Amino acid sequence: MNQRKALIRLVVWVLVPAWLGGTAWLFWVFGVRDMRPFTDDPRPFVQLQRDEALPAGLAQLLRDVAEPGRPTVIEFRDTGCGCARFNAPHVARIREHYDALGVRFVTVEAGSGQGPGEPRLQSLPRKLSEWLPITASPAALVLDGRAQIAYFGPFSVGAGCLTGSGEFVERALDRVLAGRHAQQFNVLDSGCYCDWPGAAGTPFPERRDRA
Repeated sequence: MNQRKALIRLVVWVLVPAWLGGTAWLFWVFGVRDMRPFTDDPRPFVQLQRDEALPAGLAQLLRDVAEPGRPTVIEFRDTGCGCARFNAPHVARIREHYDALGVRFVTVEAGSGQGPGEPRLQSLPRKLSEWLPITASPAALVLDGRAQIAYFGPFSVGAGCLTGSGEFVERALDRVLAGRHAQQFNVLDSGCYCDWPGAAGTPFPERRDRA
């Protein structure tokens, strides 16, 4: 009996620390390791938020991308980013719900610096970075039916990449579909984000003419 109790105590002393250590390691790998602010320099977004109109070049670029009268979600995704893989179910739920409501979805993949195959979107990442620095992903740019920015920022926040906490994109789309316009730049939150390729060399956009 004493030997059995000693064996049980030994198993507990070995397995419990191993379980705790494994849990802590998984939490680090799938959450805390990639925790970072969405951007380290909010100045461009603060400037755009305060201005009454978008810079003329940015406004024209968005008009070229959007379809008149139809809301658009541009997803910035890096397939090599673990956060993007865990965020994929959240994005899929958004697409499934809002595609039926007439929302258009465009995905910009990191790596080549090119947009989707559609000719008018080929140079989108490069041109957009001149006005709206893409510093991290997964990220979304939501445009209303008039090609006005309704939302820019992450899909969710926090260490849990597996959850869709925040619902920022959903709320922006609900406002757009209800005919309410409110421009929001959500760039100060921290979460599971990866550096967008080339973001480190993106200069701070200087003030330009308004649209």
